[in-house]
Amino acid sequence: MTPGDVDLKVVGDRLRIVATSLADLRGIPHGSFDEFASDRRNPLASDAALRRALEALFDVARHLLAKAKGLAGLEY
Repeated sequence: MTPGDVDLKVVGDRLRIVATSLADLRGIPHGSFDEFASDRRNPLASDAALRRALEALFDVARHLLAKAKGLAGLEY
């Protein structure tokens, strides 16, 4: 793959997903483990928000490497 222009819309969209996911994580009770574990949905929601944030960050990194350096086919 040959280097090209970085699509700032792609980068911005993914970074908004990261920001939203972090806001979701901040909204989950985290004062103590007992408070966190008192609702079994908390670990599930935390997992989903963390996964979304990480996937979006990896997408940004893959996009930047593909466009800036011409490295294609990176998988996570």
